[in-house]
Amino acid sequence: MFMLTVPQAFLQNDAVTKVLVDGQNCLIDKVAFEINADNERYVAQPALTVVRSGKLRISAQDGMGMIVEPGQMVFLPVGVYFISDLIPENEPFRAFVFFFEEALLAEFLKEFPTPLEALTPQLSLFGFPESLATFTQGLLDLYGPYTQGPVTRYKLLELLHLAHGALPGSAFLQCLQASQFRKRYSITALMEQHYDKPFSVEDYAHLTGRSLSTFHRDFKRQFGEAPKRWLVARRLDRARDLLAQQPQQSIQDLAFQFGYDNVSHFIKVFQDKFG
Repeated sequence: MFMLTVPQAFLQNDAVTKVLVDGQNCLIDKVAFEINADNERYVAQPALTVVRSGKLRISAQDGMGMIVEPGQMVFLPVGVYFISDLIPENEPFRAFVFFFEEALLAEFLKEFPTPLEALTPQLSLFGFPESLATFTQGLLDLYGPYTQGPVTRYKLLELLHLAHGALPGSAFLQCLQASQFRKRYSITALMEQHYDKPFSVEDYAHLTGRSLSTFHRDFKRQFGEAPKRWLVARRLDRARDLLAQQPQQSIQDLAFQFGYDNVSHFIKVFQDKFG
């Protein structure tokens, strides 16, 4: 199964409406007409998804899952998820998806006291207050279908302040604060499960809950070599197996599947290893 990395996949898809964009800070107006069941996605930046019509079924790698109804929003920390868009009758699935680079979340959170102990990042479900609905619709009317630049950061920060003020209790603030902590996972288990995904070494470090330097040190202790070298070897072995099983498979698709944007480079490293 091919894994999508978002927001990158949304930003690179001309069929997806990008309302506001600044780097990977963005607001996506998502519309789907066909059921997309159990689509495996790597959410590379913390995301807030608001379901407008249809339903959204989400399962996280820790086993937690939920169904998001219309008029609800869910916060997704960085991680791997299985996501299904459930299409209603006679209308498409629709959702707003906000992505926040971690530096932007840190900028927002610096206004609040730091938690005294580490919190666990997890899926968090909330209502979608009328004030947020009005604000978001205003963004679509004013900036859609596409506006790029620093205004994105300002509007996302404004959205976070509005949500914090409109939602009862401290659960929303705590889920944002928890997203800044990294829950540690086994390097061996995660790499064996996801080595064939188009992730960078930085992505793997984040997924295992480590800084890049700590990930490099722990990885070399576990596997006896640097992560990039290990990944190249494992992915090329897997590519060879897939070609043997499906000789008609597109080389371009295979290259993209293993994270090679340059097909010629993929062919070269493949031939260097296997002749």
